[in-house]
Amino acid sequence: MSRKTAAALILAIALGALLLGTAATVDWDAGETIHGIPFDPAEGEMSPGDLNHALFEEYGAVVIVMGVLMFAAILGGVYLAKEDAP
Repeated sequence: MSRKTAAALILAIALGALLLGTAATVDWDAGETIHGIPFDPAEGEMSPGDLNHALFEEYGAVVIVMGVLMFAAILGGVYLAKEDAP
């Protein structure tokens, strides 16, 4: 196994552990009912600030982990695309 493969495997395991750890520790507030996104401009009683609060205060850890995973996927795609070029 080459150094690149070993480093990629270690990084993949670390990202997987981060994702599982975050998913296990977040209070998903999953009760009897299914909640939608807490923003409906037609109701007139909620503001865009409510959506911001829900995304970054209540689910901030999930947003950060998903951002890191998307960034890693983009880097992996660029690496794979460059590797095939002659």
